[in-house]
Amino acid sequence: MEIAIGLPNAVPGTTGEQLVEWARRGERRGFSSLGTIDRITYGSYESLIALSGAAAVTERIGLVTAVLLAPLRDNGALLGKQALSLNALSGGRLTLGLGLGGRDDDFAAIDADMSSRGADMRPLGRALAAAVAKGRVALLNALGNGIADDKLVYAYVPDMIRYYLGEEPLIDNVPTYPCVDDARRAEVLDRLAELVLKPVDGYGGTGIVIGPHAERSELTELEKQVRAEPAKWVAQDMVSLSTHPTFSGRRLEPRAVDLRAFVFQSQYGGTPHLDVVPAALSRVAPPGSLIVNSSRGGGAKDTWILR
Repeated sequence: MEIAIGLPNAVPGTTGEQLVEWARRGERRGFSSLGTIDRITYGSYESLIALSGAAAVTERIGLVTAVLLAPLRDNGALLGKQALSLNALSGGRLTLGLGLGGRDDDFAAIDADMSSRGADMRPLGRALAAAVAKGRVALLNALGNGIADDKLVYAYVPDMIRYYLGEEPLIDNVPTYPCVDDARRAEVLDRLAELVLKPVDGYGGTGIVIGPHAERSELTELEKQVRAEPAKWVAQDMVSLSTHPTFSGRRLEPRAVDLRAFVFQSQYGGTPHLDVVPAALSRVAPPGSLIVNSSRGGGAKDTWILR
């Protein structure tokens, strides 16, 4: 098994010196590749430039764009030349992963219509599927896996387990209330100051309102939004995250953390197999916050796997 590691090009506060030192250490510690996150509006280093810096201080480790947002680069010829140049200068180490993009602020920043991205990719879909069938390309995510990828699904996961698997959930779900449901919406509006409200299509902590931490004026505005467009909101009971001592540069202080495991599911001979990868991601919230997403100022911790 090969294990790659992310290059912190999208971690707030990362300096150029820290980024290239991360690349050096990644190679010394035996990781197979360095991967980048691509955004336009977010405060990050551009993916190809960040990988160029990593290539300059390494010799073996692979370079991966995971993924580069193709529709945000409207000059395909220039993008192709940039990618080919990086691949040549790095000794053939670049793997170019392309994606459609899913953040409306990125499209707004370049004055592009996000809804038009599908039209450009429809012809590519058939060709891509044919290339996958022939084994010429690999997909990071299965075709169609984003159909139900929004926060409203949280409310129905226990029922989905029972319906599709015929089993009872082994771990309780965080109680989730879809505001599109009249009865649930009434309960949510009555408990705004107790709950966490999330936009159904939100990403990276964007738009989340934590009721117990919100100002009265913020809750009043939130109530108006929920009443006007209930289908766009989902609510959950607030869960207190574990805290972990974190060095802030001057002292140790408690920060909210969560741990993300990576589990691969495959099927051989009609039998499903689950493999837990010996790697994990520990995300850390900024001071005074429960939101660990990097887009809201969160960071990451080194995570050691003990065997």
